[in-house]
Amino acid sequence: MVRPSTLFLLAPLLATLVFYCFYSDHRAPTKIGLLTLCAVCFSLAVAPQIYLNIKYYDTWTFLPVIELGNIQINAGIKMIKYATVLTGNEPRLPYANPFLTPNTDGIFWYISHPVNGFLTIFLHLFAALDFDYLTVYIFDKNPWYRPGLFIYSQSINFWGIAGVLYWLKRCRTQKEWNAKIYRGNIYLVSMISLFILGWASVTSISAVENRFALPIVSLLLPFAFWSILSGKLREKIFSLSLWIWFLIFLSFAMVVSWYIGELKVFSS
Repeated sequence: MVRPSTLFLLAPLLATLVFYCFYSDHRAPTKIGLLTLCAVCFSLAVAPQIYLNIKYYDTWTFLPVIELGNIQINAGIKMIKYATVLTGNEPRLPYANPFLTPNTDGIFWYISHPVNGFLTIFLHLFAALDFDYLTVYIFDKNPWYRPGLFIYSQSINFWGIAGVLYWLKRCRTQKEWNAKIYRGNIYLVSMISLFILGWASVTSISAVENRFALPIVSLLLPFAFWSILSGKLREKIFSLSLWIWFLIFLSFAMVVSWYIGELKVFSS
């Protein structure tokens, strides 16, 4: 079954095809052939789900027939995060949303409660990237490795974002590149931006699980190692080196992470 949480990947994929059609040096027949091939491959991938939905639910869609989007949005208003515990009778481990109000109106809740909505979105995004457990299914409610995992995951977040920003800074000018390289840089900047914005748009309003962060971690991880090992980011910003900013960020992240951890509702 196609998972709607991954639909944001279609944005950079479709943008890639548009970019190829407008900027590629290939002839029109080659472009048409590639677009046709992509359409055929996509159709083959979703055809089994479409067939099952038509046969059993009389619905022409490759998405789940239930209103999974609304379910996730409403769950995201009630919970900051969700995990699964396999050591008791009840596997649910919700992290209750402290900004919840008595009425939940789906996506309109964020509009009618802008302050609560903004804080909920922030905690959703932070919680998704804050790994308090190493595995998807939890057997140890208070693992010994929690402090080390916190430092590692937050280091990836900080240095990964720093690496992305530094790379974007280098790609923004055409003076250093010829036209072909500059065009490639514009493409990469667009794809990374669409990837991050697409992921954030889905995650920010969902009851997140740490596995939701895997796409963005796969992007930040190489940038994090590059930004640390290259030494390019040891330049001073606002009279402070990035290592000092990193310690400030880590202190802030520790407070927020502890706060989210206190929202857990363990079943008896």
